[in-house]
Amino acid sequence: MGLVLALGLLAPGTALAGPSPSWLPAADAADAAIPAALARTDRVLVRWTTNRSAAGSATAGRLRALSLAAGSSVRFVRITASGSAVYALDQQLGEQANAILAALGRVAGVAHVEADLWMTADVLPNDTYAASMWGLLGSSLSSARNFGIDATGAWATTTGSGVVVAVIDTGILFNHPDLVGQTVSGYDLIGDILTANDGDGRDSNAADPGDWVQPSDGLGPGCPFSASSWHGSHVAGTIAAKANNAIGVFGGAPGVKIQPVRVLGKCGGFLSDVADGIAWASGGSVPGVPANGTPADILNLSLGGGSPTCPSEYSSAIAGARSRGSVVVVAAGNADANASGFTPANCSAAVTVAATMQNGRRAADFSNFGSSVDIAAPGVGIKSTLNSGQTTPNSAGYIYGDYNGTSMATPHVALTAALLKAAAPSLTAEDIEDLIRLTATNFAPDSSSDGCPALGCGAGIVNAARAIHALTPSGPSCPRTGCP
Repeated sequence: MGLVLALGLLAPGTALAGPSPSWLPAADAADAAIPAALARTDRVLVRWTTNRSAAGSATAGRLRALSLAAGSSVRFVRITASGSAVYALDQQLGEQANAILAALGRVAGVAHVEADLWMTADVLPNDTYAASMWGLLGSSLSSARNFGIDATGAWATTTGSGVVVAVIDTGILFNHPDLVGQTVSGYDLIGDILTANDGDGRDSNAADPGDWVQPSDGLGPGCPFSASSWHGSHVAGTIAAKANNAIGVFGGAPGVKIQPVRVLGKCGGFLSDVADGIAWASGGSVPGVPANGTPADILNLSLGGGSPTCPSEYSSAIAGARSRGSVVVVAAGNADANASGFTPANCSAAVTVAATMQNGRRAADFSNFGSSVDIAAPGVGIKSTLNSGQTTPNSAGYIYGDYNGTSMATPHVALTAALLKAAAPSLTAEDIEDLIRLTATNFAPDSSSDGCPALGCGAGIVNAARAIHALTPSGPSCPRTGCP
């Protein structure tokens, strides 16, 4: 029969080693110790004991003294209404914020110094379940401290408009009210009629007919009876469900367009169909299938199966997608095992994603781990778009529900990649992967033998707002291809 892939597994990649490059907003030893509002700013407010005029604040002597204390070139900006002088440094305060402020406070003539904190809109979207969507929120809007990805913190820069994300999965519920209008044309690449469950083979209809299994299907003991999962729609909702429409949930990149690519049906699907899905979604040629008119920038694969190596079919498909500029993001797997034994998680050219909990630790009862993992993301209690139909879609049953799994963690990384691509279209896939790894939030301290520090969950927990901030013109310069 060939390799059959089950829902909820996998992902690949190799974490970067060595010091962070100069463009990165430095991470402190424990991210919570230096608030983002402090670490992100490159400005300070100084009150002098004498001569608070603009001319007095901008004298060469004062600028020289401040520059020496800060270890950074300092320029005068303006005088505030309260009489403070605003100065800009040539780098963000980052992890050295407290030390820099203390040094500035010791400069002769300085009466008071404080950071010109970076402020952001601290408003929840008005979607019904917004407050419970901890995985997409930052620490100020969620009870989960700062282990959500703070997608809303990136929205001042971009919501993902202009970017296409392929969800290579079970298809999609086109009529879900939070997904209507959020898609571009996709494709159904399931060739096996029984697996497809829609009465035909490959065609242009990527709607999800349901993936339920019944004993009469004769799919064997590995495929017990199950209700339809609507898995692809749950993934798609995390990425791009409508925001601020006063219903349901919101996606972390609501400006993105989802391209549904159907490769999983009853009990899963064949590797060959998934590999063709990777090729087609990224703009490659697939025999017998029309060309993709809107190739995807980002590919989300919340799927996988057991394999000690990355099959050549996957390796070729992923390499082709990368050559066409697509970022391939895959799940690490849900077996509480080393991701090296699962594919496409063990394919080196993909970005492999483990799952974490609200406390910033590995979801130890299921998430795969190990050196194949590149990054982690929220994967427990993730609420998104579903249908109440146990078999086929219920036309009056468009609902929302919580799922757990690395399948749920993966779209948090895919949407972050999409936000980066929207904010800086010239970024390469390598640039985007670097930014995601190097701007990650540190895992919560965990001395247990089954935690991320011991087993490996990649570079940290993805942080969308921090990754986007690394691209802002007022912040550091960008990797490789430069700032937008």
